[in-house]
Amino acid sequence: MAGRLRNLIINSFQDNFIIYLIIPVIFAIGIFFGMMGANNLNDQQAQDLVGYVDGFINNLPTAAVDAPSETKYALILNLKTLFYIWFLGLTVIGIPLTMVITFSRGFVLGFTTGFLIQEKAMQGIWVVLLTVVPQNLILVPVILIAAVTSISFSLFVIRGKFAGRTLNLSKRLLSYTFSFLVLGLFAVLSALIQGYISPSLVKAVFYFTSR
Repeated sequence: MAGRLRNLIINSFQDNFIIYLIIPVIFAIGIFFGMMGANNLNDQQAQDLVGYVDGFINNLPTAAVDAPSETKYALILNLKTLFYIWFLGLTVIGIPLTMVITFSRGFVLGFTTGFLIQEKAMQGIWVVLLTVVPQNLILVPVILIAAVTSISFSLFVIRGKFAGRTLNLSKRLLSYTFSFLVLGLFAVLSALIQGYISPSLVKAVFYFTSR
């Protein structure tokens, strides 16, 4: 399975080099606009969010962590995102919508990171490093690879229709779905990190720094 996965990744990169360049750019643009959005909040919106963040940080040392619930929430969100991207790859309109999803995930990440660092300075940096970065080290590549794979499959189907030939979709669809199943395993790992590891790390750091 490891050899098949390696060959799948290499072939995917070779066949979709341009898409692999475009998708990270779209994600980076989403991050940029997310950070700009955090900078352009009005005073009331900023105060409301700061109050929420302050409550979160102040309760960290003693707060109980509901790891199963957090993991379940992250798992559902991650797998739903992958499912939507997989499904969009089966449709003709999937390409722009997949780009929208990629942009949106970048926007959320940029907004969260930008707001925390802007409003909470060093505390915000610690929160980002401990609660945002760990799971996203896995999840971001998963989303980007899923988007590339989805767009590649859509283009494969579109090219076949315009060429007026019958495509052997069964083998390609099987490979396409297999890729998403593998990505789903990494999405599960990301959810486990978000639910069990990140909260423990941030609790430990803020517990010792608050003493």
